[in-house]
Amino acid sequence: MTLNRLKAYLANSHGVTLIELVIALSLTAIILGVIGTFFISNYHSFNDARDTDIVLEDINTVTNAIDEALRESKGIVEAKKTGTDYDTFTVLASDDVTKVTFSIVGNTITQKTGVGAPVVLTTHATGMVFKPVQTHVVSDIIYVSDTNNSFTASETRALNTQ
Repeated sequence: MTLNRLKAYLANSHGVTLIELVIALSLTAIILGVIGTFFISNYHSFNDARDTDIVLEDINTVTNAIDEALRESKGIVEAKKTGTDYDTFTVLASDDVTKVTFSIVGNTITQKTGVGAPVVLTTHATGMVFKPVQTHVVSDIIYVSDTNNSFTASETRALNTQ
């Protein structure tokens, strides 16, 4: 019986009115707009998180290299400033001859051991600087930070030779 009623209703139906069509399209547009906004927001959040992860991974790579050089050295023998921030520092290896130099030039941090070619540690160093933890110019404690100091203490590691 129900099937017969449905057939009768469809047979008597003359289609959809213009108002019903406009309402249906409007509701569809609103729903798609909300869903699209959600996906775009998540996409941007994912990209921001990925960019932060890349920077933190690069800071970790650089601080590990600095940590290793400082632990196997007699200390920092030279630090050069550009403006108020350090962009180069050199440590003297335990053999009293070999020098290991870390430099920031543009977006690149390099490590040069002795007279060898510089090794690129990161190319994502935008805004990163070397900062001594102690107040005097040459320090055996140094860390890598961004110029705005927006990384927390757990993200920038202080390196100590002791």
